[in-house]
Amino acid sequence: MASITEPISVIKGLDALKRIKLKNKITQSVIAEVKKGLKQGIVILPTEFNYVFVSTQKDYLKSINQNFLFDKTERIEPARFILKSTIHSFTLNDSAQKIIAHFLPGPLIAIIPTHNGKIPFRVSNSSLINNLLTQLTIPLYFVENEDPTSEWLKQYADSIVLFLETNLKKTLLSTIIDLSSPVPIIVRKGAIPILEIERVLGRKVKLGGNVYFSVLMVCSGNSCRSPMAKGILEKMLEKKNVFVYSAGTIASSGNLPSEFAVIAAKSYGADITHHLSAPLTKELINNADLILVMSPKHKDSVLELEPSAKAKTFLLREYAFKTNEEIIDPVGQPLAVFEKVAKEINECLKKVAEDIKERLN
Repeated sequence: MASITEPISVIKGLDALKRIKLKNKITQSVIAEVKKGLKQGIVILPTEFNYVFVSTQKDYLKSINQNFLFDKTERIEPARFILKSTIHSFTLNDSAQKIIAHFLPGPLIAIIPTHNGKIPFRVSNSSLINNLLTQLTIPLYFVENEDPTSEWLKQYADSIVLFLETNLKKTLLSTIIDLSSPVPIIVRKGAIPILEIERVLGRKVKLGGNVYFSVLMVCSGNSCRSPMAKGILEKMLEKKNVFVYSAGTIASSGNLPSEFAVIAAKSYGADITHHLSAPLTKELINNADLILVMSPKHKDSVLELEPSAKAKTFLLREYAFKTNEEIIDPVGQPLAVFEKVAKEINECLKKVAEDIKERLN
């Protein structure tokens, strides 16, 4: 994380809220300011990859926590920071040991069982957080926020007494995973891809009831193969917690699909009449849990935009049948070619759909 130096510059704003700009190295005077703030209410602190609302009183954070949930019916308790050296005191199953050893410290909140229920926790690389944990004898609870805005600060100005600001180059939300049973459950998606977690575990995870699995189909023009794949998979997973979307590596926005693609997809119950083409973007890539492409050049395009997507990007045939054969481009060909391609896509997607269903509760 960005570090801290003296002198501390204090910026008055939002009534009594004290704001401190952090610069070079952490000092005891800054830590003293934070400890003082924690006695009075909630403080906002930077970690290595995001901001956190922090309090020694869990109840202070519950209303803030609910506001940061995409589904307001979820009931996720505020998590707590712990030192990595204290993890050995917990009784962990094999899956929990693998996940914690590989991903912590990092953007992961692990939920583990204790003698009186479950606790969510995170291990941080932040020297500020770890100094506080060492010096305090009471728990340090937190709620994550990628970037506290003025609106958030105004809304909770009566509760927040201190805001330590720094220049975070990139902000992330932690993946929240329940490790209390042998099969881990993703409670909230975050910075760590689902397929990366599964790679470490050597098995599939389950998704919580409010978690959606997102699939991105990629071809060239987003007018034939990927729209057909999107429509067919959507039909297979109808009424399931799955989002399917598509894009093209050389696509422009707003074009209708090929007439023959519409006809071929309809044979498998998919209506892609109203599909509009979209170009491949970094945002689409980052929002996907699984990216299925039609040819190696499409895979290259995905990884050129977002190298970190490697763990979740596959050729469609590769993911379904472990072969690197591509799905040919039928553009400009007669209807029979489109029908052949749609049949091949459908056969692959049967495997993909079953694979996805294994993760759904």
